[in-house]
Amino acid sequence: MDSLREAVNQILDNAYRYTPADGSITITIHYNEEQICMVVKDTGMGIAKEHFPYIFQTFWRQDMAHTTPGFGLGLAIAQRIVEAHGGRIEVTSQIGFGSTFTMILPRRSW
Repeated sequence: MDSLREAVNQILDNAYRYTPADGSITITIHYNEEQICMVVKDTGMGIAKEHFPYIFQTFWRQDMAHTTPGFGLGLAIAQRIVEAHGGRIEVTSQIGFGSTFTMILPRRSW
């Protein structure tokens, strides 16, 4: 349970870092008999589609100027934890409109 808490924390921290002060972060949870889904939607800067293959790589940063705090570890950590529990993370994003990270876990992992 602690590792799943860490995965959630990493996804929320990432949304917080890339969402401006006047933006918003919305968290919803859906579940059924087979799986639990946590959806984190932010109104941040968004991620270019050509960067999608890299966002879960260790030390990769969209912010190449490194003006946003961090080391590029958060999403890689979250993905490894979620996958270790038999789940996955899905991402949708649009530059200038924000990103949505969906963490999907089988119920048995909770």
